[in-house]
Amino acid sequence: MVQKCTLPDPSEAGAMWSFQRLGPYSTYGGYNWMSWVGRSLLDIEDYLPEDNKNVTLLAGTVYAADMESNAIPYPPIHIHHAHLFPYLKETMTEKRFVIKDGHADEPGGHCVIFQNHGDSWCSEEDGGPACLLKTAPEGHGFRIFDYDGMILDMELNDVRPSKSSRQNFFALAAVKWTQEERAPATYLQFGNPQSGKTIGSTYRFKRRRATALYFNYTHDNLGSGKVAHSSVVMHAHQSQFDSWWLFKGKGVYAALEKYRVEKGYNIPITEAKNEDNIIKLKQEIIGAIKKDGGEDVELICEVDKPCMSCWEKDGHLKKSEYPEMLYDRRVDVKCAESIRLEEGETLTVVVFNYPEKAQKTLNLDWIHYRNLGHTIEEIEKEETLQQHTIFRGDYIRDDAQGLAWSSGTPGLDVQEGKFAPPAKWEYAYWPDGTAEHFEPEYIGDLDP
Repeated sequence: MVQKCTLPDPSEAGAMWSFQRLGPYSTYGGYNWMSWVGRSLLDIEDYLPEDNKNVTLLAGTVYAADMESNAIPYPPIHIHHAHLFPYLKETMTEKRFVIKDGHADEPGGHCVIFQNHGDSWCSEEDGGPACLLKTAPEGHGFRIFDYDGMILDMELNDVRPSKSSRQNFFALAAVKWTQEERAPATYLQFGNPQSGKTIGSTYRFKRRRATALYFNYTHDNLGSGKVAHSSVVMHAHQSQFDSWWLFKGKGVYAALEKYRVEKGYNIPITEAKNEDNIIKLKQEIIGAIKKDGGEDVELICEVDKPCMSCWEKDGHLKKSEYPEMLYDRRVDVKCAESIRLEEGETLTVVVFNYPEKAQKTLNLDWIHYRNLGHTIEEIEKEETLQQHTIFRGDYIRDDAQGLAWSSGTPGLDVQEGKFAPPAKWEYAYWPDGTAEHFEPEYIGDLDP
């Protein structure tokens, strides 16, 4: 069943809320896999006049909801991913991508505008479900030229044991929007390159190994501006994650490449199973950046530890229904107060993973394989794990105030200095210039 409605925002004149609920559905545990993908049934277009289809998004969310539309925590429901895309698939290319030599300006088109994952729920002291709602920077919004619909892509898991009590839920999406003028912001996102025949822009690395991966993002087409530091989130599977650094400085990536080549490492750089080795790896990488990164190096963001929560600390959870595990929570991202990006500037991500450091965690990797028909016993024998490392944050051009609306052609917008899409996603590249690798050497050395 589909339920939908659109209502005025009671606290902001000219703003509307559109809601969509799919369901209700019932689940009984067993780590079952539930998927929805297709055109969102939000009815925003029904409220737009014929002569003006431009919309600015102000806030939004998508999650698993109980019968009163409250967010269901994790556990019991794990959000593998919940995405709202600001375009329909058939119009995404013409509205979103800058075309260069007949090709889109990035591999893939993962330009999500509202998203939640297993690590989106905050710790209780940081607001818990409040973190599932994303809002645009004050006075700004995410502009969509000639709105014609959105795409919903959502996958959930019930992490309770099989034959648990019935859990009823809805798949819920909600968006706050307006047609009144707002300065544009862009939900800027970039993620790791891909390795192996993996699922969903992941990279592989050896089990029971300390691992380092680095990649970069070059800021182009969006003009000079800043990232709202309070908007920055970093997505990773926390049971495998250790820490994350984000550097500015044109020499950082080259310094890391020099270090890697001199040491004879493949990518990701992999150390043997020893907690001291990840400390040694960090010290070597910092030393390489200090030595060869140049004088303009700046650490602008970091995550110094994973964030997980044990069910025993959550008094409302019943011991009989939940496995004794640690569950992902949103990491604490520490950023500089001002994150400036000039046109053509480069950011470099360095991420460390140390899987199986925390025992009794839900390794999401086996869910992927289970979905493909593998058994749990087969998964235990797998020599590699899969991981994401994704940056997301709200980018505001210096000239955002008074910036003209899109022409509907991104390439022309870039030429006219007014490119400000609602969302911009880019995959990083491997050192040889490719976006993905299937060769086994690109999952790191077993024992360097």
